[in-house]
Amino acid sequence: MGDAYAWMRRVDDPELTDYLAAENAWTDASVAHLTQLRETITSELASVLPDEDLSAPWRRGRCEYRTRRRGGQQYVVHVRSLWSERGGSSPEMVEEVILDENVLAEGHDFLELGGCEVSPDGRLLAYSVDLDGSEVYQLRVRDLGTGTDL
Repeated sequence: MGDAYAWMRRVDDPELTDYLAAENAWTDASVAHLTQLRETITSELASVLPDEDLSAPWRRGRCEYRTRRRGGQQYVVHVRSLWSERGGSSPEMVEEVILDENVLAEGHDFLELGGCEVSPDGRLLAYSVDLDGSEVYQLRVRDLGTGTDL
């Protein structure tokens, strides 16, 4: 007895596409009566959730890192803060965006961030991203001094 679902590995097969379309149509019809309830729950959740959500900070070297989700945005923004001397005045925390998942998602129907790690010296950010839901991630390295991916 073999794998009864092995045929589904042929992602370009019209038979698979037709099968998935039929499954999706069946699911949509089966839960159609829940549309109003889903909208009500979504509205209630949106009314009680804060416009901005911050993660707990974590330290690495001289910097403090966190993620934030701003109201109306689907994805988080990765930021870091460090103490800065401004022209002899008292030190203050300066926040820098190191990765904005909302910007990465522009022009794509899907975005999933895999790993995200700053180098020990704080100059580079390594992160992986899946832009099509294939669970195949592209590894990228960003120069945090310039903000460009290498």
